[in-house]
Amino acid sequence: MTFTYVGLENFIRVFNDRLFWNSLMVTVFFTIASVLVELILGITLVFILPKKNFLVTLFILTMMISPVGVALIWRFLLYPNIGVFDSFAQNFLGFHIPWLGDPFWAKMTIVIVDVWHWTGFVFLIIYAGYSSLPITVFEAAQVDGASSFQRFVRIALPLLKPTIAVALFFRTVDVLQAFPELWQLTFGGPAYSTTILNILVYIATFDMCDWSYAAVVSLFLMLISLIIAIFYSLYIRRV
Repeated sequence: MTFTYVGLENFIRVFNDRLFWNSLMVTVFFTIASVLVELILGITLVFILPKKNFLVTLFILTMMISPVGVALIWRFLLYPNIGVFDSFAQNFLGFHIPWLGDPFWAKMTIVIVDVWHWTGFVFLIIYAGYSSLPITVFEAAQVDGASSFQRFVRIALPLLKPTIAVALFFRTVDVLQAFPELWQLTFGGPAYSTTILNILVYIATFDMCDWSYAAVVSLFLMLISLIIAIFYSLYIRRV
């Protein structure tokens, strides 16, 4: 067996590939949309739910389901014609929604599924931080006439910045590594519309048998995760 040194040829080949840039854009969209919605919902649930409420357990149940189990549940719910969501759209909206068959709706679907699965995780972290805040600060603000919303926005959120940063860090890195849910739902399709970088690595390795291509994409994905980790670490130290 002989080996040939190719230098940066594989990097140039990957960076000139439209499939790589498409996967990068899908990854950016999926990461930002999922994490942002999960953060907003997590903070909203913390504000709505009082401390030591039994509903807290209800909202974190979804994160205990395995990714493959979540994908199978949602494939059944989104199944054309007989799925719950498709039947609802046809009966009440009067039209069919191709949840997994159209590039646009497939992107929206993977975001919805990820939000459903992991909002409880973000909520749990922020809820734990919120529960540990000193109650005397809120009582003093209440005496001064601040409403519950003002106390949450003006006092709780600034104090929760490190906690929120930790939740964002874990979810951002986790979304970048997503694979089982997306693969079982869409297999990267249709037309590579849901092929994030992690799925592209799998396709390049096992479908294309192009290991050098997969290695470069994996390295690029690792560098993105490393940059995000450094950014969050510096931010947490500042706050």
